[in-house]
Amino acid sequence: MTGKDVADRVAREKREGEFFIKWWCSGDDAVDFNIIDRFVATVRPEEAIDGFTLLTMDGMWEALLKLDPDNLERGNENGEEVIRWVWQDRDGAERLTVYPFTPQGLITLFDEELFA
Repeated sequence: MTGKDVADRVAREKREGEFFIKWWCSGDDAVDFNIIDRFVATVRPEEAIDGFTLLTMDGMWEALLKLDPDNLERGNENGEEVIRWVWQDRDGAERLTVYPFTPQGLITLFDEELFA
């Protein structure tokens, strides 16, 4: 399947509440995640993709937890659902970063923090 094929199928198959796409290429064992709209906007039409699945917020949260990051939890602050990530900086000091539990918050944590 090509990137164009996947983008076309996503447009037809996406259901309400699905915000993320997980896709893979078996030739290089690559698995990646993205926000659906960002994926569709940036996928190369000729790119070879072996499969994909669409994920809800909870599905993406579960996928993130399966990667086993340390000290990651969901909670509430000021009436909003958030993700709390406790991590250690280069000097070994414990830090807390809070992200909104939104599609953008999840993908930011995934892309820019845990797998930067």
